[in-house]
Amino acid sequence: MVINPGASNVILAVSGNAVAGSIIAAFDGWRANICRLAVHPDHQRKGIARRLFLESETWLRYQGARRIGAVVEQDHLWAIGFWESAGFALEPLDLRYTKNL
Repeated sequence: MVINPGASNVILAVSGNAVAGSIIAAFDGWRANICRLAVHPDHQRKGIARRLFLESETWLRYQGARRIGAVVEQDHLWAIGFWESAGFALEPLDLRYTKNL
């Protein structure tokens, strides 16, 4: 098992000379998180988001992660559907705290 605390990884999907999508995966030795998943509107509905997620999941497993978290905004129903289809479940006990700077 490889554990690299504080590691993060940016994975890009490229189409021609342009970035079609990206994902940021991070692992601090205890928590694994998907910090951002985005696909350009011209490239959506082509499986890019799923492929990016699967690549990040593979990387997180290699780092030693056992559980992955992803923050999803409540009003982004398309995102909720994506994460549920990827096997994620809403964690009813967690709250997200934020602070504006």
